[in-house]
Amino acid sequence: HVEEMKNKATVQGTDYHAWDLWTPSDEEDELYNNLTPNSPEFKAMEKDIDERHAKLLRSRQFAERQRVLGNDYFKGKQYAKALQVYEEGIASEKSN
Repeated sequence: HVEEMKNKATVQGTDYHAWDLWTPSDEEDELYNNLTPNSPEFKAMEKDIDERHAKLLRSRQFAERQRVLGNDYFKGKQYAKALQVYEEGIASEKSN
């Protein structure tokens, strides 16, 4: 009898097919739009974040250029010049 029950037992799972058909409602769009601040303070904060990010990228790019230049000087056995440009790169990007 137990063997018959095992053979008849089926595993039930979740049918995810309906998930493919889901689309957000207008109410959900309104909720998102209401949560996104549109105040002058928020715009100023976004601008500050963008400016800081651009500054960080510029300093990282400069540091990378100095590293490559330092490597070239080092390969050319110009150790003092290599050290100088390495230090310039490190000074511009202390977080990395």
